[in-house]
Amino acid sequence: MGIKQLECAMEAILFASGDPVPCERFCQVLNIDQEMAELLIGRLRDRLDDRDSALEVIKVGDSYQLTTRSEFADQIRSALEI
Repeated sequence: MGIKQLECAMEAILFASGDPVPCERFCQVLNIDQEMAELLIGRLRDRLDDRDSALEVIKVGDSYQLTTRSEFADQIRSALEI
C-alpha cells in the first residue's frame, strides 16, 4: 500500500471505530512501524486542517481518535438534543 492509501485506511479505521485506536493497532493492521503511523497521523491532521474540516484527530494517551472540532459543540448538542 502506498502512503496515500495507508493514510486513507487510517482515516477509515478512526471513523469506523468512534473510540480511540491505539497506535500499536495501526501498526499491526497496516503492517507499519510506529514512526510511519505517527507520520500518517500527522499527514491526516494536516489534510483535515488544510480543508477546514469540522473533524480533527486528537491524541488520547497512546491512542488516536477522530472527533468533531470543539467550536461545533453547541450545534452538535442542539442537533442531537443532548
